[in-house]
Amino acid sequence: MTKLRRGNVIIMEEKVKELSISQFAKYCGTTRQTLQHYDKIGILRPSLIGEQGYRYYEHMQSYDFRLICALKNIGCSLDEIRDMMNNHDDESI
Repeated sequence: MTKLRRGNVIIMEEKVKELSISQFAKYCGTTRQTLQHYDKIGILRPSLIGEQGYRYYEHMQSYDFRLICALKNIGCSLDEIRDMMNNHDDESI
């Protein structure tokens, strides 16, 4: 919880854990379109989809994104990466 003071009133707000798709794209050094594509094909899904359909990601998902990039760099196809990401236990990757 974060305390914000507005005049004489203290307002309690929860810290936001999720990043918007644009924030997460910038954080990972990629584009919104890439993240939208990865969501569409089931490689990297947002942790939350808001009421308006906005995608939100957690900071920890940046590790998954980096893994996807590494797998692409060694020549894995997106289909292979999707299968690995969706059907793995922690020891298989």
